[in-house]
Amino acid sequence: MDGLVVAMNYAPLPLTDYWIYAVFGDNPPPIVVESCTFVNFPTQNVYQSAAIGLRSTHADGATAATPPVAVARTLFDASFTNAWPLARFENATNFVAMTDCILPSAPSSPDFMPDVSDNVLVTNSQVAWAGFPLAGSTAAGLGIGAFSTVPYDPAVDTDGDGLCDHDEAYDLGLDPFLADTDNDGVATNGELYVKVFRDLDANGVYDAGVDALVSKRLTKSDNGQTVAFEIGDSDNDGILDSTEQDEGTNPLDNLSCCFNLSITYTGVFQTTNALTFEAHFGTIRVCGPSVVADRVWTHDFGHCVATNGERASVSVWDDVNQNGAWDVGETSNRFVIAVTGHDMVVTNKLPYGNFDSDRNELPDWWEEQTGLLSCGEPHGELDDTDGDGLINLHEYWAGCNPLVPDGLNTLLSAMARSIDDRLLGKDPANSRHIYSNYAQLITNAACWIAGIDISCASQKNNIGLPNTRSGTAISPRHIIMASHYSAPIGTEFTFRGNDGILYARTLIATNRLAGCDINVGVLDTDLPSTVSSAKFLPSDYMDYMGTGRGLPTLVFDYERKALVMELNALPNDKRMLASCHFSNNILRNPFGEDIIPGDSGNPRFLVLDNQVVLLHLLWHGAAGSGDFVTLWRDEIQAAMDELAAGYQLETIDLSAYPAIDQR
Repeated sequence: MDGLVVAMNYAPLPLTDYWIYAVFGDNPPPIVVESCTFVNFPTQNVYQSAAIGLRSTHADGATAATPPVAVARTLFDASFTNAWPLARFENATNFVAMTDCILPSAPSSPDFMPDVSDNVLVTNSQVAWAGFPLAGSTAAGLGIGAFSTVPYDPAVDTDGDGLCDHDEAYDLGLDPFLADTDNDGVATNGELYVKVFRDLDANGVYDAGVDALVSKRLTKSDNGQTVAFEIGDSDNDGILDSTEQDEGTNPLDNLSCCFNLSITYTGVFQTTNALTFEAHFGTIRVCGPSVVADRVWTHDFGHCVATNGERASVSVWDDVNQNGAWDVGETSNRFVIAVTGHDMVVTNKLPYGNFDSDRNELPDWWEEQTGLLSCGEPHGELDDTDGDGLINLHEYWAGCNPLVPDGLNTLLSAMARSIDDRLLGKDPANSRHIYSNYAQLITNAACWIAGIDISCASQKNNIGLPNTRSGTAISPRHIIMASHYSAPIGTEFTFRGNDGILYARTLIATNRLAGCDINVGVLDTDLPSTVSSAKFLPSDYMDYMGTGRGLPTLVFDYERKALVMELNALPNDKRMLASCHFSNNILRNPFGEDIIPGDSGNPRFLVLDNQVVLLHLLWHGAAGSGDFVTLWRDEIQAAMDELAAGYQLETIDLSAYPAIDQR
């Protein structure tokens, strides 16, 4: 894509019905998006809205070798405060680089962030309807987006509405390609506009390029009303016009501004070399190079005056040869500080992942420090080099040594070993089926899940065999199902208690949650204590297991097979799904299998000793994904209370395990 303006206009839709993307790549070839403008993206009444959506089934993480996505000189308008420039669907692994772009806000999660970014400005781009930058826009000054400027030529009227393109794009904020910009049936030249200007030179008349101008179209609803005109910050650079006048910068040009800035980076880690900071204003070095030894780096830029778009930036690199200068091959990153106001005190945590040249989520300095690269054994992020149950990614999270089995006491190790130890010596040909005779529910003695309490998962129902439209007990009285594949009221579910006895209960009512694929049901009577309720992760689970990426999970299909797939990073946003991938681990891989129609609604669990912890219900195919139930805990509890009060969701207690450093 080159030089396109992409605008998304839509009618309000049910929340869960639509995922809106301008570009969606499903295991795509390399994608290049250059000099484009994305505007007017929907952010309400949709499940997910993004400019670029990516999905892939690779399991090895984003590396420079996976199909790349390059986004350059591209502008995302203010609608992307809530929409996303980038969304990795089911943890896509495409390597994304973003260069010389404008975003209205910083991405909220790693799932929405590029792997590499350079000169990505966080500011309101200020564009008109058709993507034309308004006067003083950062985009116009830097040449970012599909259009730079529209030259003033009164003879050029592309849409034939009697208004020249320049006046529509800049003075009126209209679309020079549409005679009826707002699609109300009235041509632009037949509508009423009011222009308000701030007389900055106090001469009583509007002077183009000198005074601040705001134009607004009036409608019938404005009759007799007070109409507000926002003219306090004409160039939308975050600095009030009056302040710019007082300090001698141009209030009509956001490349000309003034601000005070103090910046602090916390969580600065120690490397085997010398992690070095350097601060610049524009091209001038104002601080450093300086080596950090106490995990905190601070610099006060003082009063900065920009005359041509100069910005404060911080460069950080791992100075391998300790010569005080960045050399080719040394991992580094540059952070451009967005101007958000006149007086800025900014504190950021230094991201570890920016010092990872092979993009395996293990920083170069840590791989060097621990000897992992030279150990002669498999040493990828998903390998367990020392055999203590911690893959190397988890060793890094937990602060353990990947070459010494010192992580056995961690939750990550306990959860991995709770499945892996049971898979050892098992033949997947005869150990994946839970039952040797499903019709009579005769258990398979060879099944690898022996000893795990799976009593919360219904084993059959009376609406057909095998067990489609599954239900999972979340209290003695409540079950949880997939909304898109729920059993009807009146369905009889059968659970096998820990005492080996089968218990049948009837579904008498349901309560569907808005915005997700979760349906809560209530049974006619309580299940006995021998049928355990599925537990949820607590809200602070990341203190003990990070995002969980790489942990093995247990999932059932409608044929009552116990399958194993590996977890992708758990989402921290309700709009993203929890998902898995097929493992490359030689022990786990034979126990995986595609999720197919009919499997929907079956539960996926983490396993801790003999307990199961519910993650989600199956929705999509491949390795499967669904709504992460921990994020929907409050809504699920409210639905339970409406159906039958007095029951509480249970969370698993993780406090016996040491907390990890959330890197």
